[in-house]
Amino acid sequence: MARSPSPYRVLALDLDGTLLTDDLRITERSRDAIRRARARGVAVLLASARPPRAMLRYHRPLELDTPLVTYNGALVWDAAAGKPLFHEPLVRDAARALVAFLRRRDPALNISLECSDRWYIDDLTEEVRRAIERYEVDPPHGVACLEQVLADEAEAISKVLFRGTMKTVEELLASLPPDLAERLHITTSGDWFCEVMAAGATKAAAIEWTAAHLGLGAGAVIAMGDSPNDIPMLQAAALGVAWATPLPWSPRRPT
Repeated sequence: MARSPSPYRVLALDLDGTLLTDDLRITERSRDAIRRARARGVAVLLASARPPRAMLRYHRPLELDTPLVTYNGALVWDAAAGKPLFHEPLVRDAARALVAFLRRRDPALNISLECSDRWYIDDLTEEVRRAIERYEVDPPHGVACLEQVLADEAEAISKVLFRGTMKTVEELLASLPPDLAERLHITTSGDWFCEVMAAGATKAAAIEWTAAHLGLGAGAVIAMGDSPNDIPMLQAAALGVAWATPLPWSPRRPT
């Protein structure tokens, strides 16, 4: 007997803390659930704070043919062609002003810039080396070169990244000049990193764009996530599922 089609058109899955186990693997049970969703005509999207290069290791084994929603929605990446489909980078003078503000606030802060699928960082510390090993990602494309990158008009800055918590985000929003803060979307992935994208660059907006790109219109979305950077897509989804980790918000009731 043929399976009936799903009332949902899109299943958007966060990676770390949601689809992935603590040892950064996808269980066979999850793989089977994804296969069954696809068999019912559901488009499965991976939506993460990660860059494209750190998502492909999960996208390929799942045999997905959908684009990657990366950098919390700032970049939608064509996994097959290896190029952007949609990109909402930070306005350059806002990125420069933010980095200058962060340096004044904490000169020891180790800041990263993610530019499309390239990564630049202030310092390749032992902590960063351990993270590269744990997450099995390529090393930075440049070290101690942020000012040059910020001055390079050819580099579109997708995201600014540094260590911090939700408390850091709250403090930043309270202390940033209002005209700068309104140009930024500041959030966290877990309780480890502060992530800064252009205002309006969210997983929710990128999923909506991708659904339209795939010809799914405004079809009903199931979204699953566990961290503050997932809040926009959980609130916008027809069915938002907040994974295990408690979140400092009350999700909209499913409709």
